[in-house]
Amino acid sequence: MKRVWEKFRFWGMPSQKQTKLHAGTMEEAQYQNLLSTHRTLMGWRHDYQNHLSVIKGMLASNDIQAAKAYVDDLTREAVENVIFVDSGNIVVDSVLNSKLPRAIENNIHVSLKLEVPEFNVSQIDLCTILGNLWDNAIEANQAIEDENARFIKFVIRPSEFLCSIHIENAVAESRYRQGISLESTKKEAGHGIGVAQIKASVKKYEGVYLFKLNSGNVFVVDVLLPCELDETVEKIYLWDSASPLQD
Repeated sequence: MKRVWEKFRFWGMPSQKQTKLHAGTMEEAQYQNLLSTHRTLMGWRHDYQNHLSVIKGMLASNDIQAAKAYVDDLTREAVENVIFVDSGNIVVDSVLNSKLPRAIENNIHVSLKLEVPEFNVSQIDLCTILGNLWDNAIEANQAIEDENARFIKFVIRPSEFLCSIHIENAVAESRYRQGISLESTKKEAGHGIGVAQIKASVKKYEGVYLFKLNSGNVFVVDVLLPCELDETVEKIYLWDSASPLQD
């Protein structure tokens, strides 16, 4: 019986290699899904100007009923809370355009400042890092009863040959007290899911990560990843959910 059980364990339990392959497949699928969503949103944005031209023409002809019907049809097809982040980096934009609607639906105040260089990191790994950072930040905010206290601050900026990714989010009092230490190797309070993937992806490129709990129930993550040396970032993207204007 013991030999049968050992054989079952050998064949039935996934090996470490199998687990990594499965995780890699899921990350690839998530990345492709985000790109598909991004292309759909960009297509909708491109068509938006055409839709406005049609409506303008109907109004110019004083065909109010036709314009109203057209708007009604367009509204039914439009995606609610669509946000078009345009930082110039397809992975950053895809992740944020995917995650921001969920944050807004949960009444989380979001502020962005993006100066995105050319990363020396694969797009899949960058998607894994950013996607998990945002999933954790949103989930931590969802545990906060006072919606006025919910927030996420997200900043990307280059510094010589490294790029800094900085994210802050509110943490519920109950989860804040779970923090044992402020070392980057600790179990992060309320941030268990996806943390291993973030760390593994950052280490892959000899990057640096730091997870810490600040006073005032604020959780902070800093990540440094390699980017193109001395690249000038011409575009700075600013966005705030309280006043969604881009500079």
